[in-house]
Amino acid sequence: MEELILFIITTGLLVSLFFKSLKVRVGIAALALILLLIFGFINFIGLAALIGFTALTFIISNGISNKVIRVISAVIWVFAALALIIHAVPGINNYLVYPETELKPNSLAIPLYWNIDKLFVGWAICTFLTPLWQRSTPHSLSIIKVIFLGLATIATTILVAYLYGVIQLQLIFMPFLLITMFLNITITSFTEEALFRGVIQKQFIKWTPSQFSPYWAIVLTSLLFGLAHLPFSMGFAIAAVFAGLGYGLIYFWGGRLCYAVLLHGVLNVCHMIGFSYPLLV
Repeated sequence: MEELILFIITTGLLVSLFFKSLKVRVGIAALALILLLIFGFINFIGLAALIGFTALTFIISNGISNKVIRVISAVIWVFAALALIIHAVPGINNYLVYPETELKPNSLAIPLYWNIDKLFVGWAICTFLTPLWQRSTPHSLSIIKVIFLGLATIATTILVAYLYGVIQLQLIFMPFLLITMFLNITITSFTEEALFRGVIQKQFIKWTPSQFSPYWAIVLTSLLFGLAHLPFSMGFAIAAVFAGLGYGLIYFWGGRLCYAVLLHGVLNVCHMIGFSYPLLV
């Protein structure tokens, strides 16, 4: 029952991003919050935190004229987003899908949670700051070139991870495969790309002086993306840097954030199906 409710909430929030009407998006999110509260996935503290983060994102998206208040609001937003992503906000009870489990032989044992807090960060970004489906950069690659860039990113990232001993070929069935794939695409890939590409990379490009190439912003964002994966291992972080470069380029050249999300998801699914997951120990 819990997983069905969470599935409805997750798909509902993502489907809401297809609607241009802000009222429809917020209305669906409000229904999601009510369901989360009724079924005990959040309490009133968690409810206040999610509403507060959403409201702050909305305020920032509309622009703040006072520079000091604008900077303070941005700093608060960053810390709030990070707190939600690392599950440090009280009152949110992320559902345990499965306990710490070795999914592939000789791989790191990990648990899987249905991270509603992380999902709301991605939803708020794509609702108020950077659209998921609409073009948000001045460039537009053809679908053929997008696919080619995606395949090159997947091949390069897997090769780097293999050379650093992070993974090995393991074409064997992984338990909990479907639910792991679903949550990885709809929450992990979605929110990480919304934050790193839809906010950080986009802001770095805005801050880049005209005499410098915007590609430096893509590189810097990729380095931060790799740093976020450093707790797994140095090799894992280096592979993440290469993956981040591909995600950043496909968003910058393709013009749509959904390309980066889809590429991130497909790469992770290839990782799950064909190799050690998440990494060798």
